[in-house]
This record gives sequence, C-alpha cells and structure tokens, in this order.
Amino acid sequence: DLAGHEYPIICRGVKKEPSAVESNGIAIGIADAETFNELLEEKCISLQPGDMIVAYTDGVTEARNRSEKEWGVLNLAKNIQIMAMSNENAGVIADSVRDKLLRFTGDTPQYDDMTLVAVRAKPPLTGNP
Repeated sequence: DLAGHEYPIICRGVKKEPSAVESNGIAIGIADAETFNELLEEKCISLQPGDMIVAYTDGVTEARNRSEKEWGVLNLAKNIQIMAMSNENAGVIADSVRDKLLRFTGDTPQYDDMTLVAVRAKPPLTGNP
C-alpha cells in the first residue's frame, strides 16, 4: 500500500488465481517531481486472452459495514477471481464487484474515495473484416 494506492491485482490462466503486481515507487504528490521520477518503476505486463488486471484505491478494500468490519483485499480478490472466470467484459466485472461491495457496506456511509478500474485482454479477432 503506497498512501492509498494499492498494488493492482492480476488474474491469469484457467483458474484465474489473483496475485498482486508489485513494483517500487511512491504515490503521486508524496514527494517533489525529481524524487518521484527517481523512485518510479515502470512495469510492462503481457496479457494473454482472458487475463484481467484490476487497479483500485484503498477506499475499496477499507470500506466498512455497520459492524466496522472492512471488506478487505481477500474479499476483493475472491470476487475478482470469480468474475474473471466468467466470459464477461471488464465493465460487467467492475459493476459486479461494485455491487458486491455495496451489499457488504449496506447503508454505512462512505468515508473514503473508491476507485476501481478493470482491464481484460480479449482474444484476437478471427476471420476477414
């Protein structure tokens, strides 16, 4: 966790087991531009058809229910994996994760920003255009 900027989760292969995409660096705005650029690490990830990567902020995993229990990374990863095993597109997957999160929090007021971006690699187009 880098000041609210969590490591993205990637799901690959048949079982779509989720894992973190770890890298060095710091969150934007924590240091001056020169320090930020020195500490930044660029990652290139090749995705195979069906692979999915999800980036999110800590507001997603730290969302709480009435009992003050956090939704957590495990719940997020489990829901991402379940949806990654479907043939749904990234938008449907993001909507499903959001719906599950909102069911967990119920009427508990949101106290932090929640951002989630899902990207899914599509199979190459076949046939003639």
